[in-house]
Amino acid sequence: MRRTMASVQDPPVAAAPAGPERRNLRTEFAFELPRGFVDEAGVTHSTGVMRLATARDELVPLRDAVENLNRVALITSIFATGDYSLLRGLFDDKLHQPYRKKLIPMLDEVIAGGVEAGALAGWLSGSGASIMCLAEQKEKAVAEAMANVFAKQQIRCETHVLIADNDGTRVKRG
Repeated sequence: MRRTMASVQDPPVAAAPAGPERRNLRTEFAFELPRGFVDEAGVTHSTGVMRLATARDELVPLRDAVENLNRVALITSIFATGDYSLLRGLFDDKLHQPYRKKLIPMLDEVIAGGVEAGALAGWLSGSGASIMCLAEQKEKAVAEAMANVFAKQQIRCETHVLIADNDGTRVKRG
């Protein structure tokens, strides 16, 4: 896929008329790309409409961010209490996983495979290079179940069983 970029200059800004003649704020601007944009299918797109953000554009992601932060607090408290069974279902991310799923179409199936094999929860790690599941037992069965989802699609993957570092980073003074 080729990507081309064109700068679109803003139209001159005029002072809004006072009183009843005041115009509504324009939120959409048509544009033309001189060389176009070629998508995955090879189709060239040369025109489009740029839309300014609205209040709803800002509030919907804010709701998702608040939900994610609430889960962070809940997950932290569960780790502090040690009742890990309460972690089930708490790793459903609303901010980055929905966008990264497009790159890893089997994400939900891989996590479900791990959970069915005994994991407490699963999530996409970082930008998508790793899918992780949290398990107190049956770790190898969880890893094997996750790998089997990829294997059914003839996709090679590596699995690693990791141990949590409960001590964290320590600074040694000499």
